[in-house]
Amino acid sequence: KVGGDLETVMRTIAICAEACHVEVTTLVIPDENDNPEEIRELAKWLSSINPNIPYHLSRFFPMHEYGDRKPTPVETVYALKEIAGEYLNHVFAGNC
Repeated sequence: KVGGDLETVMRTIAICAEACHVEVTTLVIPDENDNPEEIRELAKWLSSINPNIPYHLSRFFPMHEYGDRKPTPVETVYALKEIAGEYLNHVFAGNC
C-alpha cells in the first residue's frame, strides 16, 4: 500500500536542496514508519545535506485503504520530533 523508491526520493532532495528551498514531510503511520531509529537516520541524512532543511512529521489518520489503522498517537509524533531535532534546526509536528 505504501511504496516508492527511497533512493530516487533521496537523490531528488539532495539535488533540489542545492538549487532551491526544500522542505520534507513524513506522514507517520503506526507500525509502518514510526520507528525512532528510522527517523533518526533520516534526520542525520538530511542534516548532512543542510541542517536548516525544514522537516515536518505529520500525524496519520485512518482513511481509504488504511482505514484499519489507528491514528498516530500524538506522543509518538512529539517523541519523533525530539529525535529529529537532535540533527535538524527546524522540525515541526503536524496534525496534532
